[in-house]
Amino acid sequence: MKRSLISKNHIMFLLVALLLGSTVFAQQWSTSGNVLSNGDFLGSTNNFPLIFKTNGGARLYITETGYVGIGTSTPAQMLDVSGNVNVNGTISANCISSACLNIAGNITIDNATISHIFSPDGVVHFGDSSVTIDYDHNVIAQTNAKDFTGSGVVKGLRIGRVYGAGNNLKNAQLAYGSGSIAMGFYAGTGANAINSICMGSGSLTESLAFVNNDPNSLWVGFNTTIPTLFVGTANGSGTVGKVGIGTNNPQQTLDVNGIGRFGNANGHVEVQFNTVHGIIDADHDLLINFYSQKKTYIGPGDLIASGKMRVGNRDITSGPHQDYKLSVDGKIVASSCYITTTGWADYVFDSDYELPKLERIENFYKTNKHLPEIPTEKEVKEKGINVAEMNILLLKKIEELTLYIVDLS
Repeated sequence: MKRSLISKNHIMFLLVALLLGSTVFAQQWSTSGNVLSNGDFLGSTNNFPLIFKTNGGARLYITETGYVGIGTSTPAQMLDVSGNVNVNGTISANCISSACLNIAGNITIDNATISHIFSPDGVVHFGDSSVTIDYDHNVIAQTNAKDFTGSGVVKGLRIGRVYGAGNNLKNAQLAYGSGSIAMGFYAGTGANAINSICMGSGSLTESLAFVNNDPNSLWVGFNTTIPTLFVGTANGSGTVGKVGIGTNNPQQTLDVNGIGRFGNANGHVEVQFNTVHGIIDADHDLLINFYSQKKTYIGPGDLIASGKMRVGNRDITSGPHQDYKLSVDGKIVASSCYITTTGWADYVFDSDYELPKLERIENFYKTNKHLPEIPTEKEVKEKGINVAEMNILLLKKIEELTLYIVDLS
């Protein structure tokens, strides 16, 4: 019975000692500062994260592997912040191969300036994601930055891969033009290309750069050294620049160096200049003002056609006149008309001309119902008349009648 009382006393003593020991330890950590010895730490010795709370809510997490999370219990990097970050100082990240500064949200800079972005190899790497610059608030400027070889000053913004390093770097791939932007592989701007843009890629098979050397312009092209699309500068407010396709020296608002092909769902092309409509239909016919019924003015230059021309809807596809050059289905009104010919009927007055006998002419028209050499009504209806030939024949008959009258006198 006495042994049982001693055991209970021992147990009570141990419990009191433990409570006093924990109380003493808690009181040793002061909120006004503490003196630590070598090896002292605040944390855990087992495989569990350390959690800091305020107002009953978890705010800071330190995982068992050393990752720190603010606003997240599952940090994926050494420092992972879920929320906005306000930095009044310098953010420095010293690494190339891995993503040491990974921002999934937005970076907002208000009334501040990014003075320098450093990278050991001279190139700022943004990874595989895109970079967005808010044109109303932010500006990225680069001043007195050197290329890899140190032989040139880069004054523009370079986006995309720069091929090679050291002496193998193509200097022209960089943005040398002040205020210029170069985007793409083997693409760049020259020193004279101020305020210009170059988009695309150089000649990949020949390792030749695609370089915009024109100030205040846009070059677009791929696997080439000349622009497929060129947009030049305008002349000020309310004006437009010239656009070239296949040329960087357009002479008109749109200048195409090559063959242009257009089409739509209706199988034809329609080009409108103010109220004039030009249409190339599915049969490759050019129709001008065909549907709009507007007037068409040609000139003051010459209209030259190497093929056939037709006015009206009648198309002569058979018969003796299908080799025509101009066909008019309707009336022709002219103040003057000249028809050239290789001969005339003056030979009737030659001394050796044999005037037909009147008896022979009489027998001919009584039998055939028309004068000799003059086409019949049927022939005229089928073939029409050749105006030049008919005028020569009529003149011949008039001259013969003249001779008959002279003989009677």
